Amino acid sequence: VLVDVEDEHLEDNQNEVEFRALLASVDLDTRMITFFDRPDTGFVNASATLLGFDNEPKTLAEFFGCSIVEVRGFRLADGSIDVVRMTMENSL
Repeated sequence: VLVDVEDEHLEDNQNEVEFRALLASVDLDTRMITFFDRPDTGFVNASATLLGFDNEPKTLAEFFGCSIVEVRGFRLADGSIDVVRMTMENSL
């Protein structure tokens, strides 16, 4: 039930990625997130900007599986994503 999503490599950094996806899981202890139909694993940076539908500040605990999110971060050498911004979205 998801998403035709592609990474957008932004102009200033080939390792920077931004995409919309449907969260599969959020682990509050490890700050790891996974997605449905997307092989990426993300780790939400402790200083990441987390925003709600109206760009209000949120905590990681307010995100949950089946949430639609926009993610911005940097692809690390091991293939995971260092998430620096995550925003709740209404649709994909």
